Amino acid sequence: MSCAHTIFTTAVDWEYINKNPFSDIQETKSVPKAWHFITPDEFKAILLTTSELRVQALYGVMYGVGLRYGEAINLLWNGRDIDFERSRINIEKRPATRSIPPFLVKDYEKRSIPMPQWVQNMLLKLHTEAPEGCPFAFVSLQRWPRLRKKWQKLLKGGNSNKWENHMVANNVLRNFRAACCRAGIKVDENFTLHCLRKSYAQNLVDNGTPISTLKSLISHSDIQTTSKFYLQSTDANEERACQALDRIMEVLETDTEMTLEPPKHKKSEKPSLPNFRSHQKLH
Repeated sequence: MSCAHTIFTTAVDWEYINKNPFSDIQETKSVPKAWHFITPDEFKAILLTTSELRVQALYGVMYGVGLRYGEAINLLWNGRDIDFERSRINIEKRPATRSIPPFLVKDYEKRSIPMPQWVQNMLLKLHTEAPEGCPFAFVSLQRWPRLRKKWQKLLKGGNSNKWENHMVANNVLRNFRAACCRAGIKVDENFTLHCLRKSYAQNLVDNGTPISTLKSLISHSDIQTTSKFYLQSTDANEERACQALDRIMEVLETDTEMTLEPPKHKKSEKPSLPNFRSHQKLH
């Protein structure tokens, strides 16, 4: 809606049309949908119920690096996408070839994200076991011929523009939900692969990462998108916030030697205000 409004406003400014047809339409606000925060313990349980290292590693780069599903499933063993030397995963647009379909980056922005050691270890092991002939990191040797055939069919028919990132694999969401059920996690319609990426963001913020840094890591153009749709307040967060205020007051009490306990008084007496004592003299 906002994009259409901007486009037609520009058309009016350039005198292509007389009036913006969207000028009288009120834009509705996006409402965040409920999503399941996958705790580290739950993620470990998911991995334990997943037998294939290839699938474990796919979940790992989404939960541990914050990749979108379309970004993760399109990673190649080309030395650039997965950079073991620098311990980073690089996301950038990839042009199509006759055998490999294109990869389109959302908003056309490339980025480089650091890998935690446990993710790199999974990928290193997967790389040593990767079958020859398949360039995709998370595509099985059985899936690769079908993927290539599907792409070449679109290419020959002049429909290459219909290719989408998620077409690299199929049944991934179904298999993910099955693994979650086996791990004892309650699954509903809001439980998607995107929960892995959102949980990555939540884990970082819960452990002190500034939201401005998080915005850059997950490639959001607007920090409001990060805070509104990716983060949620939890009881644990609220408890940590309260403990932080207690620590602040402990420091303040030590530095100023002020007493924060209410004074003792007789029942007949009117309670007096707390006595705050400080080394500093009042002038």
